[in-house]
Amino acid sequence: MSDGFLVIGSNSFSGAHFVRHLIEQGHEVLGVSRSEEPDDVFLPYKWLPDWKEHFGFEQIDLNHDLDRLMDLVHSHRPSHVVNFAAQGMVAQSWDIPEHWYQTNVVAQVRLHDRWPRYSTRSGPTWSSTLRLRPWFSSHTSTPWEPSRPTRWAWSTCSNASANGPGSRLPCS
Repeated sequence: MSDGFLVIGSNSFSGAHFVRHLIEQGHEVLGVSRSEEPDDVFLPYKWLPDWKEHFGFEQIDLNHDLDRLMDLVHSHRPSHVVNFAAQGMVAQSWDIPEHWYQTNVVAQVRLHDRWPRYSTRSGPTWSSTLRLRPWFSSHTSTPWEPSRPTRWAWSTCSNASANGPGSRLPCS
């Protein structure tokens, strides 16, 4: 899959629609999400007749399986990685706010800190949904709304990375 996409958070509404768009464009896609794939009615890429030829799925939780995700990136060598992973359920975040913070901030920072270990000159292009905004705005048929906490975590980490490879945030 060296020319394909890795979509983290492929079970999310936005991630699943983006996967469908990629498959419609003829790309190979590997989807990763913390939960099992829901019913096909919630995954629009499964409505396509040839989706199985272009899509693979791995259940990986960024909070607990980061080593497994990094191994997957290393073995599949995708050309692009797009991150939709976030816990967006605001009502549930009031019940156990530390879970929301762990997923939306800490896990994103840990992922960002681990990423340079697998980057090479010919490594994949990393995109958070924030960086895809100009592309999406010209493709209005692809609905999306990135998670604000995920955008904040990646924006903050990206600013830290501007100081050089492997730069770390005080919270990591």
